[in-house]
Amino acid sequence: NVTLFLGALAASLLVMTFLHVLVSASSYQGRVEFVTLGKNVYSVWFIKAGSKYRFRVVLKDKYTMCGREVNYLEFNDVRTLGEAVALTQAIKDRTINYVRVTCINNEPTADYIYYRPGYG
Repeated sequence: NVTLFLGALAASLLVMTFLHVLVSASSYQGRVEFVTLGKNVYSVWFIKAGSKYRFRVVLKDKYTMCGREVNYLEFNDVRTLGEAVALTQAIKDRTINYVRVTCINNEPTADYIYYRPGYG
C-alpha cells in the first residue's frame, strides 16, 4: 500500500509539473510587445543559418519577453543576403522604426514591422 501511495504521489507531482510548464510556456507564447527602434538600436548583425539568415537587432534598453529580460529581437523570415542588407539599411535609416515582437521558439521575434512618425 505504501508503494502504491508513493507511486501515485510521484505521478501526480509529475503531472502537476508538466501542467505548470505547459501553462508557463503558453503564456510566454501569447505575449506581444511593441518595440521602438531608431535611437534604441545598439547594433544589427546577421549570419547565414541553413537556408535563411539569422538576423538580430541588439537594443540599448531591456524589455521582458519569453519569460526573461532581453535586450534584442530577431527577424526569422530573412531568406537572402539582399533581404538582410536591405533590412539592415531600413533599420539604420529609420525607414523601419517600430516592430511588434512575439515569442517564437523561445526567442523574441519581430513579426510585423512599421514606420511610425515620431518614434525612434
